[in-house]
Amino acid sequence: MTRWGDVLGLSNRDGLEVAVRIIRALVEGRRIMCDKSGNRRIALRKIFALVPLIVFGTPSLSPAAEGEPIKIGLVLPQNGPLKPVGDTILHGFEAARTMLGPIPMPNNQLRPVEFVVEQAAGDTWDPGLAAQACLRLKQEGVVAISGLGGGEGEGCNSVAGRLQIPIVGVNLVTAGVISDKCTKWFIGLSPPPQLLARGFTIVANDRFGDVIKKPWWVLTDAPDWGRDVALAEKAAAGLNFQTLDIAPPGTTDWGPFLTKMRSSGAPVGILIASWGDQYLALIKQARDFGVDEKLSLIAPIGVPEWMLYEPGVAAALKNWTFPTQWGGIWTYESNWPLLKKYNEVHSKLYGIPPGGQGIYGASAYFILWNAIKEAGTTDPQPVLNKLLTEQVETPLWDKPLKVDLPGRQVEVPIFVTNVVKLPQKTYGAEYAHHATKVLSYVKDLRITPEKLGCTAGGPY
Repeated sequence: MTRWGDVLGLSNRDGLEVAVRIIRALVEGRRIMCDKSGNRRIALRKIFALVPLIVFGTPSLSPAAEGEPIKIGLVLPQNGPLKPVGDTILHGFEAARTMLGPIPMPNNQLRPVEFVVEQAAGDTWDPGLAAQACLRLKQEGVVAISGLGGGEGEGCNSVAGRLQIPIVGVNLVTAGVISDKCTKWFIGLSPPPQLLARGFTIVANDRFGDVIKKPWWVLTDAPDWGRDVALAEKAAAGLNFQTLDIAPPGTTDWGPFLTKMRSSGAPVGILIASWGDQYLALIKQARDFGVDEKLSLIAPIGVPEWMLYEPGVAAALKNWTFPTQWGGIWTYESNWPLLKKYNEVHSKLYGIPPGGQGIYGASAYFILWNAIKEAGTTDPQPVLNKLLTEQVETPLWDKPLKVDLPGRQVEVPIFVTNVVKLPQKTYGAEYAHHATKVLSYVKDLRITPEKLGCTAGGPY
């Protein structure tokens, strides 16, 4: 992990100050004077490596990139009801690229990064289409693959042995890629159902302890990952499901399901919907059908920020509970200056703050950028080695992220949130997720890789 003080032999704050002075001198064409004591000899190659991190997307100060672009493949929805999900993640990657600039390589070469986007699904996460998309990306010369949601991660993981390049899954809610189906090439950034269930149990016991043994109602439109999340939470928290309704993928008429839920007498309803137009419809119809008045509503994967901008959505969510809000939350910026800087870059580019999945995407890019820089090559094995062993500061959290070896799960936190109206508009947003609790990976969520069934090992 790059820290200013480590490079310059100073404290982190003093190191940043000196590095900025050096960059200004370089830009203005002035000579760089060395400390008389000789204790602060500075390698110019290392200083150039810090330029993108210091100026954070200030094009006028960033050095010009040179050499062939480094291609990173992204598997994302680009049309249909899941397009907003794909756009959110893509914008996260693009804002992070703007923030970090080209990748410093040996011989003072600065190489730009090009994203190659492949579509794997329109209405749902399709493992088969994802596998084909990942194979196409390999043919297009990418050095790593990221993005990937739901079953897409499992699809790409299934051909990892043929790809032989690092894969960082951003938007996963499936278990296999970090458990019994894990491979040495695949790293899971987001929490799988097992970790979500641990977080859910903490919140459920705290907020719903008096009714936790009563029959609950569960509704989802995802027969794979939605069911997985629900069953994991049932097992972890000892829940008693009265009904687990599975609606057809892409459902926008939730009336029949909500009518049954409202009249059931269940004290709690768990709603697990895919993050597309179908989720918007579910939120609005839950209010229209009065379900939020009859039941306490829980959204265990949360609600994406872009939905909060839709008229009436934030108000409809005021009584909902989000025990494991998916992704980071941009309002955590008061605790983490790096996130604040990222928010500023994202808002300047897109006019809105980043969504949680976008922050995951940005963090995946930070991890990949750092691994390629530290490896000094795009060769797959050295890059994978750095992915597995480096600790990297990202916009996601105020602690460096690393892989929990010998498994393939990144040590990410979970945010427990509610939707609040902000005291004043921030980055153009009136409503946002506010953290009521942050669950630490090590303290609250960790399940050992061996228990998960993944022992892919350390660097090779």
